[in-house]
Amino acid sequence: RGKGLLEQIRTGEEKTLIVGIAAAFFALCGQAVDVVSSNRDLVIEGEQKCRSFFELLKLESGHICSENDEVNHQSYRLNLNPCQGNIIYGEVGAFQRDILEEEFNNKKNLW
Repeated sequence: RGKGLLEQIRTGEEKTLIVGIAAAFFALCGQAVDVVSSNRDLVIEGEQKCRSFFELLKLESGHICSENDEVNHQSYRLNLNPCQGNIIYGEVGAFQRDILEEEFNNKKNLW
């Protein structure tokens, strides 16, 4: 008792599904959810695989992995409803960029 638990999810054990269910849970609790990965292709694939599940739950999702930074930093963030709880998938570098822009350039992001 009182000890944490750390588990490994191996290849083929549906990490995408597990993360999608956890993201939906937190979004349904009214929280904005960021799903972060180091792999751009997995980010896009994960968001696309889970999108219909999120839509069934009336949740909104998007990814910030477009080649066009303007699309990433305006379209996906501004069109998602922050009051409802939304899910944004992104590569770690995209989130780092947003934090730096907010900290040093006073650009407010909606996540």
